[in-house]
Amino acid sequence: MGESAKKLNQINILSPNQIYVLQDRQWGEAFMGYEQPDTYRITDASGETLGCILETGGSLKDDMYRQKLGSSRPLNIKVFDTDKNELMNFKRPAALLYGTITAYDNDKHIIGTAKGCFDWLNRKYELRQDSADNRKKSFASIVSPVWNLWKFPIFDIYNQKVGMIQKTAHTPNDSDLFKCSDTYRIGFPKSFSFEQRAIILAAVIMIDFNWFSRND
Repeated sequence: MGESAKKLNQINILSPNQIYVLQDRQWGEAFMGYEQPDTYRITDASGETLGCILETGGSLKDDMYRQKLGSSRPLNIKVFDTDKNELMNFKRPAALLYGTITAYDNDKHIIGTAKGCFDWLNRKYELRQDSADNRKKSFASIVSPVWNLWKFPIFDIYNQKVGMIQKTAHTPNDSDLFKCSDTYRIGFPKSFSFEQRAIILAAVIMIDFNWFSRND
């Protein structure tokens, strides 16, 4: 696939203003507690598959990290379109709640970061986009009160709520209910660029690992 076509698919996979990220159920974890690489599907609101998200790392060392560190393990996440073309990559070092995940495009250039921030009353992430001069500029934040378990509102730099990440029991297709362990609905701010939406997608992976994954 040519670079222009890859760029078009990058845009298409995040172009809907609402998408779902569905984590595939890992039966080894469900029945034996054996930590496996996480996999997700991306769909639009009608249930049409747009792409997939795969945790990479099949070596013995990677497997040891998964079993010993659980959701605190280092992450190397790849995002593919439906033709199995790699579109972007997310990386996070081993971390507890306040790590940073970095999003890269398919040319391995940094798009930006989602950084977990300490706050007694909120689950908070700062979203930063890389600029042409290699400076990271804050463009939004995710701030969720600890008592609001399932919703993660997105705020712009003026502290206006412009989007939402929500863990939900509903899926676009009823047949997915038994295939998925977790489902996230993302309502993107309409004015946000592909790059900013990619950073929000990376933040969803952080949220899943920080708050909803098994951590021994």
